[in-house]
Amino acid sequence: MTDMTPTAHSTDDRRHGVHRQRRLAGAAAATVVGLTLLVTGCGDDDDPDQAFCDAVASLDSDVEAISGLDVAAEGTDALRTALGDVEADLAEVRATGAEVAPEELSALDSALSDLQGALSDVSDDATADEVSAIATALQQTAQAAERTVTTFQETCG
Repeated sequence: MTDMTPTAHSTDDRRHGVHRQRRLAGAAAATVVGLTLLVTGCGDDDDPDQAFCDAVASLDSDVEAISGLDVAAEGTDALRTALGDVEADLAEVRATGAEVAPEELSALDSALSDLQGALSDVSDDATADEVSAIATALQQTAQAAERTVTTFQETCG
């Protein structure tokens, strides 16, 4: 017969109880880590649709800025800066969703090219014709950009 003294029995129970608590604590910790990774993984940064929509929102903001730009008051440098912002946003839109509106993107590319051409033709002392060419190209760019952004926003909802 084995000697089952209360001390031996309670020591075994305590050891099993400690091991069980450690396993439960480990399982709980793994669950917390897993849920944290799951929630983090569901963030907007990894969502290609959200990245596209964020790029569209940025493009929309910069299109509004370029549309309201007073070139006569702020100068061609301000226009060049705003144009650079639009082009950077457009590159991000292309990287995240170029297939959404290829015709609109092509029209916007053409308008941006015309605006860049008008800007490159400007002398230090801009003539009335140069200013008029910039104004026309800027208006066409703003209209093309607004059509493109509207189409993109329909995709984003």
